[in-house]
Amino acid sequence: MGEVLEDVFGTQLLQIGQWGPPDAFLESARTRRSALLDVRPDSADLCAEPEHLAVASHSVDAVLLPHTLERSADPHQVLREADRVLIADGRLIVVGFSPLGPLGLRRLLGRRPFPPDCGQVVRQKRLNEWLSVLGYETVVQRRFFYALPFFAARWTGHSDRMERFGSRYCSRLACAYVLHARKRVFRIVPVGPILRRRRPAVVGLAEPSTRNVA
Repeated sequence: MGEVLEDVFGTQLLQIGQWGPPDAFLESARTRRSALLDVRPDSADLCAEPEHLAVASHSVDAVLLPHTLERSADPHQVLREADRVLIADGRLIVVGFSPLGPLGLRRLLGRRPFPPDCGQVVRQKRLNEWLSVLGYETVVQRRFFYALPFFAARWTGHSDRMERFGSRYCSRLACAYVLHARKRVFRIVPVGPILRRRRPAVVGLAEPSTRNVA
């Protein structure tokens, strides 16, 4: 995740939704400023709902959504709000759970939602389709976190080995994914009226000669 944020530059990065400690992601930001927006005002810089951002349009260079879509009742509206505040050529980073990974299977087979505050899982392919409709170009897609959630403490010391093994041999079984997309802007070039070139007047033609009548 830190490698993806290191490739994002600009003035302002906005993280919508807190996941883990408040500075878990923002400490890797390469932008000049960064801010956390969340519905809980105790640890956030801004307090607002992800579906209704109190942020000016076209004012943010990058938006980070760490499992924000999965915790929202209207993920489409969250994406539309993120698109609204992003500048032209802005960057959107989305972190989500994979339904085929151990976390997704635990969620499917368990009686209670896991993680508890996640309402739905947005598949990576579906997210690409949504972003394509909004006019985004995918820059980087990565799957990560291959440790089993039931034995996370046991695999803590082998996380690097598991990541290398999983990314090489079983990437589809990753627990999570990160997607980095760029906001494309299609500039409209005004086309003026088409001016037709006038044909130059033909001059200097010889007048027809009169024939003598016999």
